[in-house]
Amino acid sequence: MTQTPDSLFGRVCMGYLLVESERLDEWERFTREGLGLHVDRAEQDVMCGRIDTHARRLIVKRGPAEDVAAIGWQLADVAAAQTMLARLAQRHIPVKLVEGPQAALRGVNRFWQIKGPKGLATEFFVEAQTTDQPLKMQASGFHTSDCGMGHVAISTRNPNAIQSFWMDIFDARLSDHIEQRIDGVDLDLAFLRLNPRHHSIATAATKGIRLNPLRK
Repeated sequence: MTQTPDSLFGRVCMGYLLVESERLDEWERFTREGLGLHVDRAEQDVMCGRIDTHARRLIVKRGPAEDVAAIGWQLADVAAAQTMLARLAQRHIPVKLVEGPQAALRGVNRFWQIKGPKGLATEFFVEAQTTDQPLKMQASGFHTSDCGMGHVAISTRNPNAIQSFWMDIFDARLSDHIEQRIDGVDLDLAFLRLNPRHHSIATAATKGIRLNPLRK
């Protein structure tokens, strides 16, 4: 596929994941012992997991949702942010610029927020706050750099709409497509890449009329 001058492919990666939960002690134990991440608990109502020099990758704040509250995507530079904002404006998608305490919670100086697929807060930023504090991790082998934090999976009954969102606005490309049976449910899985990582986003579509076992 030819790379156009204003393409965002290779200029977007997953920056952070924000979760809201009342069970911070359990999240802290799971993050440290289950995932093997470095854990900071500087604030009573906020737990942060680190895997590299970014001050905050996995953020869990106290709240009733018990679910993902937002996903943050890092853009390579200001020019990429301007391209993103122009595309959103062309599609009449409302954008909110956020600074102050909410940005500090996410470990960034400022971010833009839109309502993404399934109503999930989808956020993007340019600069992340970093730290030279040594990592105390039980796991190894995480590769971040230009590929970002990792990937997310989104369950859906309308995969075409969700995939079009990421392809049209973020210049995502299809890496792979498989069918798999999980917990007795047949799923169509599509894997989309935003950078050299095999995928940053996966969509899981139920086949037939079934309850969806996955969460966004």
